[in-house]
Amino acid sequence: MARTPVLALFAASLGAGPEALGFAVAIYTITGIFFKMPAGVLADVLGKTRTLFIGLACFALIPFAYLAVSTYQALVVVRFFHGFATAIYGPVSMAVIVGMAGGAGRKCSPGSRPSPSSAIWWAPPWEAFC
Repeated sequence: MARTPVLALFAASLGAGPEALGFAVAIYTITGIFFKMPAGVLADVLGKTRTLFIGLACFALIPFAYLAVSTYQALVVVRFFHGFATAIYGPVSMAVIVGMAGGAGRKCSPGSRPSPSSAIWWAPPWEAFC
């Protein structure tokens, strides 16, 4: 919802000013900053698969809470929990993918190359597209 102009229109319809809109957008990102590392620790404790399904369920269900939002404060709360769900789902899904890749996943893990097009310039041809 943050990548489209719908959030700005929705927050404005709730009476939010420009600063309040900025906070509603930022709270989604701020939760990622503070909760991604604890989500990784939680995945190590509970297991990556279990944490992945918990994060996926939250990530899939929380957007429906936007339907119940009628005040700006409720919008901020929903944005917080939506960002929290993303903070759980994102790193844990990457950890599961790297774990499934096995030994090759260590060399070509997500984020190890800036993009496939620039990998051609920086990696030998046999490693450009792992």
